[in-house]
Amino acid sequence: MSSNRLSHENLLRFARKYGPVAGVVHSSVYVCTLGSMYTAIASGLDLTSLLAQIPLMDQDLLTANAAAGHLAVAYGATMLTGPMRAVVTITATPAAADVWNTHIKPRPAPLGGRLLQIRQRAPKARGA
Repeated sequence: MSSNRLSHENLLRFARKYGPVAGVVHSSVYVCTLGSMYTAIASGLDLTSLLAQIPLMDQDLLTANAAAGHLAVAYGATMLTGPMRAVVTITATPAAADVWNTHIKPRPAPLGGRLLQIRQRAPKARGA
C-alpha cells in the first residue's frame, strides 16, 4: 500500500512541476504511436493475431478490411504500448520543459516592460 501511495505522490509532484508540458509530450507520443501503428497496419503488418488474444477486442472489427478495422487494430496495439509511452513521457518531459523555458516561452519585450513600469509609477488623476 505504501509503494502505491509513493508512486501516486511522485506522479502528482511530476504533474505539478511540469503541468501542461507533460500533457503535450504525452499527447504527442500517443498520436505518433497511433499514427505509426495505423500506417504499419495499413501497409500490411499483421497484428490481428496478436490482438485477437485480447478478450476486450471485438473480433468482427479485427477481421474487417476497411479503414475502421485498421484503426481498431492500431488503437489496440497503441493501448498495449501504454507502459512504454509512460516511460517515454517521464523521460522526455524534463528536456521538453527545459527547451520550452529556455527557447520558446514568450518573454516581454524590454521596452514593453519599461513602459509598464513607467505607467505603474505615474500618479493617478483625481476627480475623473
